[in-house]
Amino acid sequence: MIIAPSWVGDAVISHSLIQRLKSVHPASPIDVLANPLVAEVYKTMTEINVVHVSPFGHGELNIIARRTFAKKIIAPEKYDQAYVLPNSFKSALIPYFADIRRRIGFLGEQRYIVLNDRRKLDKKHLPLMVERYAFLANAQTEINKLPTLRPRFNENEKIKEQTKNKYGISLENPIVCLCPGAEYGPAKQWPKEYFSTTARDFEERNFTVIILGSKKDESIGKHIEKHGGKNIKNLCGSTSLKEAISIIGFSDLVITNDSGLMHISAAHDTPTIAIFGSSSTAFTPPLSEKATVLTETMWCRPCFQRTCPLGHTDCLNKIRPNLVIEKAVALIEKYGTHARTKYDD
Repeated sequence: MIIAPSWVGDAVISHSLIQRLKSVHPASPIDVLANPLVAEVYKTMTEINVVHVSPFGHGELNIIARRTFAKKIIAPEKYDQAYVLPNSFKSALIPYFADIRRRIGFLGEQRYIVLNDRRKLDKKHLPLMVERYAFLANAQTEINKLPTLRPRFNENEKIKEQTKNKYGISLENPIVCLCPGAEYGPAKQWPKEYFSTTARDFEERNFTVIILGSKKDESIGKHIEKHGGKNIKNLCGSTSLKEAISIIGFSDLVITNDSGLMHISAAHDTPTIAIFGSSSTAFTPPLSEKATVLTETMWCRPCFQRTCPLGHTDCLNKIRPNLVIEKAVALIEKYGTHARTKYDD
């Protein structure tokens, strides 16, 4: 049993742990307990047997309800191991109440009782989250020799065709996806005006421009749609996460903030321009050789804040559209496109 993290990007990264566990225990089924959003991520992973959807909201403790859920839903499956990926106390309660024999996770939030295989996190030797997840499955391996598997998604042809037909997406022209949102906050969001400029440029290059994001990104998507060209497909708030995963999988290029969609793009090995503001590439970079990361060197970043504490967000504002377009075109020229119509630069 995997107790999943709450964020989409972290869920994607946890595929490293899942691949490692499957290679060590090929005959053992691996199940996941996840919130409704990240559950869709795990449903794309072929190694996963069952995805249990958690009924508990973010931050909700409710010990009695967790115990009831653990006894009725989780305990009958008779798991012998549980990997608790979040560092919170409450995330370890369900495997504890389900009497799972071995409960594995990092030390934190006084989890001495609820976890019985507690690992001390060495942040210096395990700077990347993907390394930390993999370490949970390889505790006896020397840290400097720890094998780390990159998250990878397999494209589902059935979902691909359904999504193309539902949203009228053609593969005749190359596709660029713009992902202007970031759940964490505005200090991770490249300016919408810059996305609009980039959209216009790629539309002039005969690309199909698709905007992806959640309902929270609808206003940004509408701005880019209005100012970015005539034939942009603004799908912010329209697609399910499963459909967004599929669209990214058959796209030729993704331009994105540091977000869950960035990690999905990397897991598809889709050529990706990843724009980092307040966050750090030293912790959760896109795990793909086809990704180009853009940052602005400043004394104040990474600050890891949701909004810029200095009020200027220059770590993003100084990354100009011409640089993003230049790097994006270089990726297209290097990796080509899936489109039947030749890319005209």
